[in-house]
Amino acid sequence: MTFEKHFNSYEENAIVQKKVAKHLASFFTNILNPPKTILEIGCGTGIFSRELVRYFPNASLSLNDIFDTSAFFDNISYEKFIVHNAETMSLDSYDLISSSGCFQWFTDLQTFLEKLSSHTNCLVFSMFLEDNLKEIKDHFQITLAYPSVSETIHTLRKHYSKVEYQEEIFEIDFPTPLAALRHLQATGVTGIGETNIRKIRSYPHKKLTYRVGYFKAERAN
Repeated sequence: MTFEKHFNSYEENAIVQKKVAKHLASFFTNILNPPKTILEIGCGTGIFSRELVRYFPNASLSLNDIFDTSAFFDNISYEKFIVHNAETMSLDSYDLISSSGCFQWFTDLQTFLEKLSSHTNCLVFSMFLEDNLKEIKDHFQITLAYPSVSETIHTLRKHYSKVEYQEEIFEIDFPTPLAALRHLQATGVTGIGETNIRKIRSYPHKKLTYRVGYFKAERAN
């Protein structure tokens, strides 16, 4: 992942990520207990953070990212910014822990979810799933080892009495195959630059397919 190299272009090109953030936020409409304290994991440039502030303007918001992106948060009110790898950092307890489009990068998501379960009664997150960017996988043989939906739901159900799951497919069309590749480069989420020029020039697809899962896990206080 080369996200840190593309902060400035990310906000403009994160078309799907913005749609995902808005849909994920809709899961807050029937939340059991409106949170007073929130932790957002993998806040990036604040796309989902703005949704959190919009839904819970009076909550104390803590932000986390592995990179220091605090310069993008001048217009967002937050309590603290934690620059750390979320998988290894120590955690306080929060009424709500949430994350949008981040958990697919984690080394051991199921262990991390086990850890989170002892620090919150409400966990709401989205992540990209198997067959995400399948056009890139098929042509370049580049892909992540995406987390299993069934394993994730199983882990959540061990600790939470109410678990919800939804899935969504986004297909984004571009004028040329090169435009599609440039879009991915601008969002910093592929290793295409590490492949050979011939492979890039022969890329045939003008469409990119994103597969997203939405998870909500709650238990009564």
